[in-house]
Amino acid sequence: MPAITSGTLIDAVKGNADFRTGSTEVSYDVSAQTVQSRNKAYGSSGSIRVYFEATSGKYIVSNIIGTAHRFPDGYSSGGNPGLTSYGQNAVDGTRRLNILTPSATNPKLALTYTSYGVWQFDSSDRSNIDPQINDYHFFYFGIPTPADAMPRTGSASYSGLAQGILFDPTATYALDGTMTLNADFAAATVNTGLSLRGTNTSNGLLIIIPAISGTATIGAGTNGFRGELTSADNSLVGSVQGAFFGPAAQEVGLSFGINSPDLTRIGGGAAVGKR
Repeated sequence: MPAITSGTLIDAVKGNADFRTGSTEVSYDVSAQTVQSRNKAYGSSGSIRVYFEATSGKYIVSNIIGTAHRFPDGYSSGGNPGLTSYGQNAVDGTRRLNILTPSATNPKLALTYTSYGVWQFDSSDRSNIDPQINDYHFFYFGIPTPADAMPRTGSASYSGLAQGILFDPTATYALDGTMTLNADFAAATVNTGLSLRGTNTSNGLLIIIPAISGTATIGAGTNGFRGELTSADNSLVGSVQGAFFGPAAQEVGLSFGINSPDLTRIGGGAAVGKR
């Protein structure tokens, strides 16, 4: 199925649809006690594919561990306003999928051309033959700005939501917060900022992540950008990759990877926003 490249995301998910993504994978090997993070550019061959199946009204993700999975009827949840959520326990592990519902009235963030999601697969193997894996993918997708329609003059400011995960030696933190982005189209540069907090997934305690900011370059003849990130206290560094969405770059999506310089803390996530 060809990827959807025109119209609005809201209209696209009224029928069968196929979307490319940009994504960050953060994977924790419980047996080896190691964490890996990979930040993948929008549309890259190694990134997630997102499908919407109109007949069932369900999202399906593929191209990563534990995916190409269609959640059976009865495994969706509407408990979190603004999110389309699925979860299922199976013999090989637990799968969860959360997507910011494309809607002009979404109470979390109303977007027209882009959205983001989180795929989580927790392997339940206990045999010690294969390691147990906690695998997270944070991704963004939508209707990309055509490269020849990208603004090449002027500037624009965007704001929106961010979500991610951070592993450190003592705890796992679910990240949430806000994203800001300022694009100078004439100079082909981007300045972005992330304001995040972490919730300990075991006890619910909160931590504040130092403000993260960075600069990126918009690729010549593309709708994408990539650059570097650092926190205000230099305790975290990382990368950012993203793309613009909508016929005139009205919205933006990005993925980020972060880590401490000594690699004892590793994480990442995704963010979306609009002008």
